[in-house]
Amino acid sequence: MSIDQRAVEKFKSSYEALDDDRLAFLARRKYSDLTEEARVALKEVIRQRPVEAFEGLSFDDDESQLSHSEERAASERRSGLGLGAIFGWFRNERLLDPDLAEWQLGCFEWLLKHTGGMEAYRRRKLILPTREFFPSNELRGHDLAERIFEQVKVWAGMEAWPCQLEQQSESQKTLIASKHLLLPPSDHSPAGTFRALKEGGAIISYHPRNLQNPMSLVATFAHELAHYRTAGFPEPPPGGWEVWEPATDIAAVFLGFGIFLANSRFHFEHFTEDRGKGLQWQRSGYRWQNQGYISDAEVLHMHALVSKTLGAGVKVTLAHLKSSLHGIYKRMYKDVSDHEMVANLARLQDVSGC
Repeated sequence: MSIDQRAVEKFKSSYEALDDDRLAFLARRKYSDLTEEARVALKEVIRQRPVEAFEGLSFDDDESQLSHSEERAASERRSGLGLGAIFGWFRNERLLDPDLAEWQLGCFEWLLKHTGGMEAYRRRKLILPTREFFPSNELRGHDLAERIFEQVKVWAGMEAWPCQLEQQSESQKTLIASKHLLLPPSDHSPAGTFRALKEGGAIISYHPRNLQNPMSLVATFAHELAHYRTAGFPEPPPGGWEVWEPATDIAAVFLGFGIFLANSRFHFEHFTEDRGKGLQWQRSGYRWQNQGYISDAEVLHMHALVSKTLGAGVKVTLAHLKSSLHGIYKRMYKDVSDHEMVANLARLQDVSGC
């Protein structure tokens, strides 16, 4: 059943008028009684409140009141996030599971090793959704996609890499394939695909729906170019080639595109379509798109590692990150700024490129 966004907005208006204590009571005691729209609204409102207002709160003592599906529980175990983390309620633990944080550091080291080392990496910069990085133009359709693609290649440091950009057909069912992975075709075309050519170079495709969402288009191109960049590495990412897809998302953040990936993880919108001459009938509703292989929290943790390494403060990201993720990113940046994580980042200083 789809979520009624209008109902979500109505609940948000009501919850925004409540103080922190009342919001905490609703989330802790009444969460299982709320409709899906109310739950979505409650999460969004609490994410916009200061994290400190909800410190010390946890569902640990009232777990029986939460109705988790097996799918949601598995997702939370994978990402290291429970509902307490989703709401931004933390005690002294790190927000990301320690094993995942260590895996990201391993990926960071893997990427540094094969892209020139730390000295070369420090010359990079965070890529922002501004005219400095993506000058506006009057192009449309595939011409616009090609222009953005060339800009992404430049900022990824891959402007000289031979690559052909193709647009998928609207109804295309694409086989997502690589030399290490072969997945069955999905019911909906992926946002993008990568295919290496035997004669050299590569072909990257994108779905035309993303032309309406430049943020998502940049994220797609960054992911596929990260595929291209890492496909030639002589060794797999930590965990083996079977985790190449999530490691590729990590690589896209490593290249500086974390804000674009985070803002594009989940997209929900209202649409209206007219058909026939004289507007004989009209179809409207809501649609959503989930993009990427790792969670918001995982993207933001890696982005915080990148920001800390490049000397970019938390405000640089918050100026361009969607507001619902502000609380999570502040905590992630705090986590990577503690003594232990700084020491772990320091150990990467000795990594030299091949």
